[in-house]
Amino acid sequence: MSTSPLSTEPAGSTTGSPLQGCYLIHLDQPYRSGRHPGAGHYVGYSADIARRIETHRKGQGSPLLAAALAGCAAWFCALGP
Repeated sequence: MSTSPLSTEPAGSTTGSPLQGCYLIHLDQPYRSGRHPGAGHYVGYSADIARRIETHRKGQGSPLLAAALAGCAAWFCALGP
């Protein structure tokens, strides 16, 4: 499995509180199955994005991402306010 480095700290953050909001995960190779004919992106929301991304990396988050990661699809995440 290949993953890109991921920083979940907002630029200039000094509060120490978790980063919350929407995040976008891009799959390098679209995940294909009977239910997902070509899923290339996953969008989520979390009150603690760093913790949620770690949950996804462990394969314990979204079933779609768990299946995509089991197939060795590389992914990266874009964060925004």
